[in-house]
Amino acid sequence: MTTTLAPPHPNPGSSPNPNPGSSPNPNPSSSPNPNPNPNPGSGLNPRPNPGLGPNPRPRPRLDVLSAAEVDAAAGRITGLVRPVSLAALAPGLVPTAPPDPLDDGPGGPCEVWLALELLQHTGSFQVRGALNFLRAHRTLPGAGVTATGDSATTAALAWAAHREGVPLTLFLPATAPTARPARLRGLRGLGARVHVGGSTEAEARSACARFAAATGALAYRPDHPLAAAGAGTLVGELRRQVPGLDTIVLAEGAEGLSTGIRAAARPHNIRTVTVALTPPDHLTPPDRSTAAGRPACVPASTVLVPEDRAARACRALWADQCVAVAPATAAALAALLHSDPPSRPEHRRPAARPTAGSYRPAAAEKVVVLLDRATARD
Repeated sequence: MTTTLAPPHPNPGSSPNPNPGSSPNPNPSSSPNPNPNPNPGSGLNPRPNPGLGPNPRPRPRLDVLSAAEVDAAAGRITGLVRPVSLAALAPGLVPTAPPDPLDDGPGGPCEVWLALELLQHTGSFQVRGALNFLRAHRTLPGAGVTATGDSATTAALAWAAHREGVPLTLFLPATAPTARPARLRGLRGLGARVHVGGSTEAEARSACARFAAATGALAYRPDHPLAAAGAGTLVGELRRQVPGLDTIVLAEGAEGLSTGIRAAARPHNIRTVTVALTPPDHLTPPDRSTAAGRPACVPASTVLVPEDRAARACRALWADQCVAVAPATAAALAALLHSDPPSRPEHRRPAARPTAGSYRPAAAEKVVVLLDRATARD
C-alpha cells in the first residue's frame, strides 16, 4: 500500500452553517434564551421544560446534538488541539462501486485520505471532547472533575485537566489495562489523583459516583454532549482540507465520536459510515441470510468487518506507513480495502453502498478514513 501525504486544500469560501441542525424548542411558547447557560453542569444549550419539576434545565440527549453546538466547541478548542493531519492513499488502491448507467457525474477512481487523529495529544480524538467539556463550564467546583474509563478517556481528560489547571480524580479497577504501572505514572505525572481498587468497572463507577456526591466534583463521561460536540470539530477541519468531501468512515464504539461527527456532517450532506469489528463466524454470505449476514443487534447502516481482515489492515498500516493502531480502529480502513463481489448499483447517486463486509465508494467519491487511538506497550 503506497501512500503520499496529501497537500492542504484551503477552502476559505466555505463556512459552516451557524445553526443548521438545531432541534426545535420543546416549549414553543418560550423564546430562545440568548444568554449562556447559568448552570454549567446542565449541558449544552438547555431549554426550559416546566414539566421537569425542580430541575427545569435537562442535559440534551446525544441524538439531538446540533451543528451549532459543534461550532461552539470549535470556538473553544481551536488553537489548543492539534489540527488533524491527512495522508492520501494512492489512486486506484481502493476499489469503487460499479458505475451507474444513469449517473452523469464525474468518473475516475475514488479519492481516499487517512485522517491521522492518532497524532493528537494522547493519541486520541477524546482530547477534543475533554477540553471542550472543561472550557464550556465557567466555574468548576473546588474538587474539580472526576471520572473513570478506559486508557483513551482517562489520558485525554488528564491532559485537558492539566492544561486547564483543573483538579482531577480518577477511579480505576485494579484489573484494567489503564491501571498498569506505566499508565498510572503517566496519569499521575499530569497531576491526576488516581485511586485503584476493586476488580470491575462497575465498582470503579460506583466509587466515582460516591466521590462526586461527597465532594461536589463534576462527573465526566465521554458520551456527554459537550464531549461529543468536541469530537465533531474534526469535521470542520476535514472540510477545509478536502473541499467537496463526500464520506467519513470511522470505527464504531468510540463513545461520543459518531454522534459528534454526524451532527457536524449532516448539514453539509457528508455521509458517515460506521464500521464494527466482528468475529468471522458472525458473518454469513449475503445470499444465504435474509439479514445479509448481520446480527440482529447491529444497525443496518453499520459495515461489519471480520477480525482477521482488520488484523491484516493493522499490519499493512505498520509496514507501509509506520502507523500503529488497534484492530478495532483499522477495521475502518479494512472495510475499504476489501473487495466484496459487486452489488447491483443503485439507480441514483451515490452508487456507493455498505455491504456485510466492505464499503465501496462511488467513482470520484472523496472519502476520509478516521484513524485514532495509537497502540503502545506498557
